[in-house]
Amino acid sequence: MKFLKIFLIVIILLAVPVVVLAQEGVVKKTMADNIKGNIVAGAEYGAGYGSKPPDPRRIIENVIKVVLALVGTIFLVYTVVGGYWYITSHGEEDKAEQAMNTIRAAVIGLVIVLAAYSITIFVGSKVKEATTLEVQLTK
Repeated sequence: MKFLKIFLIVIILLAVPVVVLAQEGVVKKTMADNIKGNIVAGAEYGAGYGSKPPDPRRIIENVIKVVLALVGTIFLVYTVVGGYWYITSHGEEDKAEQAMNTIRAAVIGLVIVLAAYSITIFVGSKVKEATTLEVQLTK
């Protein structure tokens, strides 16, 4: 416990100067400047009105990112649960084997998902190359 207190004090003492130095380059703007900047940005980008429909590739990319985040979370939960079961097995072979099987299944699932993601990225890049029209400019 004493080590934890000392560790936290050291981290806080190291972090305080960083926070203070981060405030050095702050540009002070008034509320009117912020509102004006938002209006200009909205006018520049059309504020979502009359803009093009979203690109299906971007939608699929975002879906893949969400699925990978979910899979990573599931992997972490299964690994922690398996580790807890292993620690609390107290030498009972059947509980220890169940815990190891849980951890093994989580790692295998993660490897399969990462392989599928790699294949998806590879195939997607090849499809993009095949469907993109490249025009060679000659002088």
